[in-house]
Amino acid sequence: MLERTLTLVVLGIPGLAFCQSAPIAWVRAGHSGGVNCVAASPDGSLLASASDDRTLKVWRSGDGGYVRTFTIPYDIDDQTLGVKGAAFSPDGSMLAAAFGEYNAHQQREFGTVRIWRLSDGAMIRTLSGFMNDASSVAFSHNGGLIAASSADKTIRVWNVANGSLITSFTAHSTQIRQIAFSMDDSRLASAGDDAALKIWRTTDWSLERSLSGPTNVVMGIAFSPDGTRIAGASWDQTVRVWRLSDGALLNSLNQGSSAASVAFSANGAYLASGGSNGVINLWNGQTGGFIRALTGHTGTVLSLTFLQDNRTLVSGSWYPDYTMKMWDADLGVFVQDVTSHNAPVTDVLFAPGNRHAVSAAGSAKVWNVLYGNPIRTMSGSATNIACSSDGQLLAVPGFNKDLLIYRISDGALLKTVSGFPEQVTGAAFSKDGTLLAAGAFFNGTDDKVRLFRTSDWAQVGQLSGTFLFGPFVSLGFSANGQYLAAVCEGAPAVWRLSDGAVVFHPNEGAGQIRFSADGQLLAMTGNTTKIFRVADWSLQRSLPTSMAQALDFSPDGKLLATTEYGSVKIWRVSDGSLLANYTEGIGYGGFAATSIRFSPNGRMFGYGLYDGTFVAAHNPFLLTNSPPGIGK
Repeated sequence: MLERTLTLVVLGIPGLAFCQSAPIAWVRAGHSGGVNCVAASPDGSLLASASDDRTLKVWRSGDGGYVRTFTIPYDIDDQTLGVKGAAFSPDGSMLAAAFGEYNAHQQREFGTVRIWRLSDGAMIRTLSGFMNDASSVAFSHNGGLIAASSADKTIRVWNVANGSLITSFTAHSTQIRQIAFSMDDSRLASAGDDAALKIWRTTDWSLERSLSGPTNVVMGIAFSPDGTRIAGASWDQTVRVWRLSDGALLNSLNQGSSAASVAFSANGAYLASGGSNGVINLWNGQTGGFIRALTGHTGTVLSLTFLQDNRTLVSGSWYPDYTMKMWDADLGVFVQDVTSHNAPVTDVLFAPGNRHAVSAAGSAKVWNVLYGNPIRTMSGSATNIACSSDGQLLAVPGFNKDLLIYRISDGALLKTVSGFPEQVTGAAFSKDGTLLAAGAFFNGTDDKVRLFRTSDWAQVGQLSGTFLFGPFVSLGFSANGQYLAAVCEGAPAVWRLSDGAVVFHPNEGAGQIRFSADGQLLAMTGNTTKIFRVADWSLQRSLPTSMAQALDFSPDGKLLATTEYGSVKIWRVSDGSLLANYTEGIGYGGFAATSIRFSPNGRMFGYGLYDGTFVAAHNPFLLTNSPPGIGK
């Protein structure tokens, strides 16, 4: 179990001295974009993954446990496009990453290298100058230099100690994919889209030689640990090994698909290569003889690295996989997935009974509430999910314009509810468990929320309205079953179930809409978060959120949690006071937190992130420790 702390910003509210931080119970992290690079710390205890989802994550290699996320704060003139490469410093104290970035005012792309101190997570240096994405980064083995390549065809080298630029030169005729220092730091190798692999002398940064053979993009390179050879992975489906002393080609190995990555084990016994078909080939690191293939990825294997034990191999992949996996090279077997999700976590919930947490990220994953242990995965095309009030059933959008009804206890598929005109986008069970409401994407001729009787899954009603179209999301019944709320293509609406009349349809947009547990209040996100009294639909309070994406009431209705692009906030409903503002580990600020829910007993809350992370946290504002006003 991972125990961490999120910083809590307390805004001068009396009685909050008892709660300066909110402990995270557990985190299940992933990536929602290609894993462009995986790197291992020198002692092999940590892994880093750089992704197109705009995050750099750190993991424990022993159990694959998540440690932390590094991101660049969102700024209109400094927007992250993706993290392309990562490298640990030789002493293990720093982590560097290569970023692609964008300046919206100037409408130009650029690249930077960011360096973090691992002991406290502080960003200690930004190295700039690239006119396009920084594509790869590498520390020299003596720790004195850091080099980076770019899509702008150049290589830049800095002094690690003071960040001064040592050299900058155009190295290729097209974008550069990867660079690497030789073990003795006498050479720097670079590979690019021009099908070239070049060796540069670090004494004067002159070109020593270009290695011939590849006929297509060279995606990955790796020096042998004895410093005598270099391997290159090419899109021409070959992995080549050259002798450095004279540039002679020693081996040309058939990957079987376009080769994208390559790595030697520390003792030189293995050479691993990854291909566009998701297959990792293991070769004898000395002779080039084929040993075995490792299968399990469904996307291009973009990056490979061995741990210091010379047998554990870590891989990262691209679409549609977006995963990081660990393998035992000696046994030739899969060890574990490091990443838990490979898509944005667009919905989370805690099932009644307080035993199960569920996250939706394409498929729906069920977790043990206390420790975050994985229980099972339920297939589907989930963006929104719904749990029955008895905690027994889970509704998950399917792949074929249908809704899948699973039993949570054993994962059995009980029913496939069909008849929708398009892909299902939202669902909700009534509080008494007798009805299921579900809606789909825009159809143009059949835009309705459908009502099903759960005893036999027969359709018993439809809800529609003027200018109310799909996708229908954020569906929810009021506690007494009198109303159903939904967001209809960004427009909030509430229907009265007795006659299907639209009783509330404010002329403004909303991302999510939620009834309080007692049904007396209705909240919705937008440019501000608004709370209405259901009795007369009058506005009770506006909360100064900034483009809030998701929200949820605590079970007692006294707290409201909201997610914004770069933070999770908890508010006191009675007076609109901001009680907590969580920002650490939220992910890239331009997307960040996408969903949030309280547990039925109010002891926990969970939120999902765009980068494929699900966080379960303890609620610091329980009634037993209530600040003034909360328990009244």
